[in-house]
Amino acid sequence: MAYVKTLEARLSAKSAQLAYVKSRVARAADRHRIEVSEQLANAERSADSAMATMTEQLKNLHDADDEAWEDLRYDINLAWEDLAQSIRKIVARFS
Repeated sequence: MAYVKTLEARLSAKSAQLAYVKSRVARAADRHRIEVSEQLANAERSADSAMATMTEQLKNLHDADDEAWEDLRYDINLAWEDLAQSIRKIVARFS
């Protein structure tokens, strides 16, 4: 399935982006350039949760038959938007 391969590639890219942003936050905090606020910590937890949800949805898509595929596609789109928004929140809080 081309759709699944595309999602896997996009998820891998988002995972790398999330890791990069989190490492920048950690380095800045270590250098005392920023204080990790509760809002930033919550944004990181939210992004981690969204990443786990997206990974689980992708696994479900692999296991789905044709009928379930369309329903899962809607859930995946929601999970994807949640993940993207979570990463945007980290970047906004860090900037």
